[in-house]
Amino acid sequence: MAKATRKSSAKLSAKTELKGNPLIPFIFILAGGIVIFIGGILVLAMGMMYHVMLSILLEQGYAIPFSSQFLIASGIVGLISGAIILSTAPFLYTKSYARFKSLVLVALSFSVISLISGGGFFIGFALAFIGAMAGLSKE
Repeated sequence: MAKATRKSSAKLSAKTELKGNPLIPFIFILAGGIVIFIGGILVLAMGMMYHVMLSILLEQGYAIPFSSQFLIASGIVGLISGAIILSTAPFLYTKSYARFKSLVLVALSFSVISLISGGGFFIGFALAFIGAMAGLSKE
């Protein structure tokens, strides 16, 4: 019976610890998060400038209202997605397999959500997506 518990505990520890160094997923997810965050800032700034121009034109009756709110909302989505992806990147160096996989899934889901704001010129989305796929393939 002691042999059976040693074998099961060896299997359990093999599944709970991450093998290798998660450097490649870390770099790609971090770079993607930075680009998505910067893209969110730029989309938000464009939305605010467009809102100011529309408010001037609305006073004269030449513009359609509520067209700048989409840019502002998508910029906020980009900021939040980039911030969450950036906050998951440093925690990828944990040796816990379950925690690593859950953080990679969070980064993957928020990289897909960032497509609402353009995904950081789609380069940030691609970087974070590649890093998340590399992290999911890691054992």
